[in-house]
Amino acid sequence: MPAAAALGKLERLLGTWEGAMGVPVLAPLLRRANRVRTVLDTAAIEGNPLSLEQATAVLQGKRVVGTPRAILEIQNANRAYELVDSYQPLHQRSLLAAHRVLMQGLIADAGRFRVTQVGVLHGQRVAHLAPPPHRVPDLMRSLFQFLRGPKDASPIVQALVFHYELELIHPFTDGNGRIGRLWQHALLLSASPVFAHVPAESLIREHQADYYAALAASDRSGRSDPFLEYMLQILLLALGRVSKDLRGQPETGHSRRAKARATLGRRWFSRKDYLSLFPRLSTATASRDLASALSARQLSSKGVRALTQYRFR
Repeated sequence: MPAAAALGKLERLLGTWEGAMGVPVLAPLLRRANRVRTVLDTAAIEGNPLSLEQATAVLQGKRVVGTPRAILEIQNANRAYELVDSYQPLHQRSLLAAHRVLMQGLIADAGRFRVTQVGVLHGQRVAHLAPPPHRVPDLMRSLFQFLRGPKDASPIVQALVFHYELELIHPFTDGNGRIGRLWQHALLLSASPVFAHVPAESLIREHQADYYAALAASDRSGRSDPFLEYMLQILLLALGRVSKDLRGQPETGHSRRAKARATLGRRWFSRKDYLSLFPRLSTATASRDLASALSARQLSSKGVRALTQYRFR
């Protein structure tokens, strides 16, 4: 399916949830199982040998037979995904902090860009050399500027392009695949709360050969299009797999503020910006949401009346 058609289908499915069914939730047992699979699968893509039963036991604090590194990879990945709501996905410092969580105790320079030349692996094969280390800071700065630029592109497309470009830059000595998938997840959450329950990492693992083939095809063409088409298909498959288990619950001021925080990060925004995130929300309800957040000291503000600007603390 061409990328445009796949994106349109995905956005229609998401719109059905957001427009008619309310905030999507999974039953607690399914949510926990989904998290374990996500954590295991993102680690397994990079060669972690633990089984689903072993990973479940690790996250329950039980002793398992496995190497210390394999166990730590699961523990770190679980912690990184637990913290996803606290990330500011448009900001580089948040990415570095997340990488530190993912790779703590696994590499010496967790949370810092590499200072050596490395090759990019697709599977067990060196596909090409990554950009030299002195270029990494500028390349990553430009990549985050792309995220914060004019919103003429779909936020879903931006998330997938970011994932591909990060793998191309390969900014860390290790953990690039894991942080790329984690950050794609964080960016997709900003686009729709439905993605909290979409097991993209598990589908990537099931279609791992295609994952590397799409990365290689994009590298050869110099464009992200092949990877974009692949990932849109993965998201459609993942959403289809979980949609039968999703249930809607009414949207609340708390859930709206959580989505706004994830989307807006630390930048200043107006009531109009807040309203743009919730097309069916009335101006009066938006004002009540913002006033409640100010009272709870979740927001800072400046300006008066219609010119008031807000920022999450």
